[in-house]
Amino acid sequence: MMKKLLIEVGELTDKEYARANEQYPAFASDHEGHDVMTEEIEEAEEELENIHSIEIAMKFAIRKNSAEDVNKTAMAMYETAQKMAAESIQVAAMAQKIIESRQIRKTKKWPALPMLEGGKG
Repeated sequence: MMKKLLIEVGELTDKEYARANEQYPAFASDHEGHDVMTEEIEEAEEELENIHSIEIAMKFAIRKNSAEDVNKTAMAMYETAQKMAAESIQVAAMAQKIIESRQIRKTKKWPALPMLEGGKG
């Protein structure tokens, strides 16, 4: 089951990568790519923190034997886990974009930097 799921995640990653490329050009540098990927990692971490908080709330709801609260926390877990999965897919897509951007920079001429005063670019 995990193998099939990973194939499907790879397909979603490819779609996210294509969507990102439609909106933004290749990364001009590894630093830029790293910064964008780091932002996505931080967003995934925030969702993981939310998952931990929801799990604690669910544990207390179960101890209270509160069906309503268990349902609420289960729904919150469902939604938050999907958000985390989406953020993780964005991390993978940005890693792919870093790889592809490096290839583009190797094979294409990028515009030269303008000369600064004093003749240093």
